[in-house]
Amino acid sequence: VTNDPWLATGHLLDISTAAPIFHDGQLVGFAVSVVHHVDMGGRMACVDSRDMYEEGLKIPVMKLYDTATWQEHASADMEQEPAWVLQFSPDGQRLASSGSNRLQLWRSEGLQPLAALEIRNNWGEPLAFGPDGRSIAVQGEGDTLQLVDIEIVGDEGTTRLAADPGRRLLRASSRGPAVFSADGRHVAVTQPGHDAVLVGDVDGGRERT
Repeated sequence: VTNDPWLATGHLLDISTAAPIFHDGQLVGFAVSVVHHVDMGGRMACVDSRDMYEEGLKIPVMKLYDTATWQEHASADMEQEPAWVLQFSPDGQRLASSGSNRLQLWRSEGLQPLAALEIRNNWGEPLAFGPDGRSIAVQGEGDTLQLVDIEIVGDEGTTRLAADPGRRLLRASSRGPAVFSADGRHVAVTQPGHDAVLVGDVDGGRERT
């Protein structure tokens, strides 16, 4: 969607939308619609405007919808071991589920199970992927945050979840969030009782309130 007058129809009062058309999975064209909308927040009468910005709001070229349809692509039965929390990996290729004392990793495409790990985490929270997608922070035993590594082993590239029981990061609330810093060096959690936030170093275990 845009109303950029140099890319579309000449002034800000015309809003243009475009949607892709696919045939057999291939892009074959676009459907375009232009609507004349008088009130863009400016003078409304464009013939009296001496500058483009007097006409009102300028919409840059941007997406209205990131997904064309909401069709169901896959499903997985978790009735025996309910998952209370879900998180996508940063690249969207994997999905982690947590709850019922179990951490499970799935391939996003088709929801194919990749690996599972028994862990003391009944409610599932907190659950967070590291920014590189190769580690997961999840609540472990005794209200502590446990770091779980995602390992690819063997010639066939089997995925394995590996947790070092001694590598516990911070005391964490069993119903609160966890978030990594953008560089993956720090993680923040809420304390039990949700009355404080702790930030800790992923390597070294140093924490600060």
